Amino acid sequence: MVYMVRKNRESAEADETSGVKVSAKQKAVNERIDKSEKLIKSLQKKLRERGSKKDELKAVKFIGVEFDPDTYKTGETEVNDYLKKGFQFVRDYQTASGLVIALGRFEKGSK
Repeated sequence: MVYMVRKNRESAEADETSGVKVSAKQKAVNERIDKSEKLIKSLQKKLRERGSKKDELKAVKFIGVEFDPDTYKTGETEVNDYLKKGFQFVRDYQTASGLVIALGRFEKGSK
């Protein structure tokens, strides 16, 4: 059976509780929560700092990929080459004979 014991004002201020005696287990949980909150705030700050520099679109490339058994490899190879160069897929557009792939190259911009 756990008894709730009122503490005097000085002891409540010393351990930052509301004046109610807490078990060692509850105190450990409270400490873990405090540490977790500090970690979360630290990570949020780092994310804000990292996110302050937005990616800027520096180059665009449109590549046609035809659905022809003899020529689709040409478009496929070109798309893969640009992906290796750091371009990222942005969007594709359906055409009567295949796809047009829009690729973009992004770089960190200034604030």
